[in-house]
Amino acid sequence: MDTYYSPSISEVKNHRLRCNLTQKQAAELVCVTQVTWSRWEKGICTMPAGLWKLFLIMIKPTDEVNEVNKDIPRTTLQSLTDTWDEENSV
Repeated sequence: MDTYYSPSISEVKNHRLRCNLTQKQAAELVCVTQVTWSRWEKGICTMPAGLWKLFLIMIKPTDEVNEVNKDIPRTTLQSLTDTWDEENSV
């Protein structure tokens, strides 16, 4: 069984700060609200692995994306979008 990597509170915040992004700017990169991003940084809830992967892809140069892809199984985004498709097919 594949395990999915969810970032720690400090990883979420440190990656955002290293890129000189506000919480709102970072949230917009992964299509969530600033409130949601703030909850991830406070540890109120965990950032989903698929959105963490998307964030890393959005902030890193293309040549480093392959390293990110090795850490999180491809099935993470597939399973996330499969549930969206099921919900929207009603």
